[in-house]
Amino acid sequence: MNIELEWHKPVSLHDGRNQSLILTCDLNLIPEAPGVYVFARVHGESRSPQYIGRSANLRQRIKQHLENDVKLMQQIDSAKNGKRILMMATMVFKKGQRKDTVLDIVEKTLIEHAFSEGCELLNKKGTKTPVHHMNSTGKKVDHFPFPRNMARKAR
Repeated sequence: MNIELEWHKPVSLHDGRNQSLILTCDLNLIPEAPGVYVFARVHGESRSPQYIGRSANLRQRIKQHLENDVKLMQQIDSAKNGKRILMMATMVFKKGQRKDTVLDIVEKTLIEHAFSEGCELLNKKGTKTPVHHMNSTGKKVDHFPFPRNMARKAR
């Protein structure tokens, strides 16, 4: 299956105390469309994902997180230094592609990639998911089709 994503400009998250929230953002910048979203931190040119999700309506889901998911918002707010952002992508569905199937594939792929890069994501309960880190050494390691450093989600 070929899946096409259209990434939108990241949206800044900021202090939401004026609205009795932990974090907030301009919800008008979030499309009311199916897609995936990533709560992340920006450190210079790099972005560190903290939470990856999917939704049939991105704006509605992000609003639910901001208003009702206190534990997740606290974790995102208290994470390491860096600007807090929301990244999101909508799908360009092709004929015959089922929305839920495509969203599930994309979400799982993004999560697996984040784990393979060594990211520790927050899970549904707002706690970090443990990751196993692997470092390879030896003279022949440069000829392997795998990187010297890898990570995998702990089960």
